[in-house]
Amino acid sequence: MSNTPEAIIEFGDARDPAVHAMWDQFEPMAIAHRIKHPVLVLAAEQDERIPVTHMQQFVEKVRAAGGN
Repeated sequence: MSNTPEAIIEFGDARDPAVHAMWDQFEPMAIAHRIKHPVLVLAAEQDERIPVTHMQQFVEKVRAAGGN
């Protein structure tokens, strides 16, 4: 059995520049300009990983690009 965390096995090691670059393509702020259909965005003030302000910025970017 390996001591490597399952997330690294499944998604790759983000410390590797090639893996990091690949995942950057899917980062919500990087694709917000392509979203044109309605999106349900939920945020919680207690979420320690994704601040509400990040969700607000995402919504603003989607709307600025003509999305709903």
